[in-house]
Amino acid sequence: MAGGPSGRAAAGAHPNLTGPRAQRIESLAALRLGPALAGGAITYAHTRSEWQAVLVFACMALALTLLLRPRYPLHLMRVGSFAVYVSGPLLGALGAMAISELTRSISPLTIDDLIAPVLGAWVMVAIGVWLVHRFLREHRVRVAVLGTAEFMWGLFAEIEASGVTG
Repeated sequence: MAGGPSGRAAAGAHPNLTGPRAQRIESLAALRLGPALAGGAITYAHTRSEWQAVLVFACMALALTLLLRPRYPLHLMRVGSFAVYVSGPLLGALGAMAISELTRSISPLTIDDLIAPVLGAWVMVAIGVWLVHRFLREHRVRVAVLGTAEFMWGLFAEIEASGVTG
């Protein structure tokens, strides 16, 4: 949108919502809560048990949160990020199944009960990755460099050589 407001002027009623904070909120909603909520909702649709739905939601959210900690540079490791996004819902479902067995519930979760929730969570992860990628492409964070011109050109060449976008 050419000529439109940007930055804090575009925030309007939300002056504390900066670009990086909006990226973190969107990543939280799209990559952690969305897939876990989909897994829990599908579990409820299949089992009609609130307890099992909450258990699957909590286990998937915990697995995705632990695997998607910000200390790992997943944006630089394509295979690693794919493995994390695929294994998160799967590990959460396995954890929910283990807890269901350990608590000796009347109708414990089985693998058949968890196939659809894992597939639904994977679909939500795919949609979330697409949304986050699109958001990052459209709302880039700028970098300011303090130093000599030689340092700035060296940093520019290093960023170009590594292929880091943004």
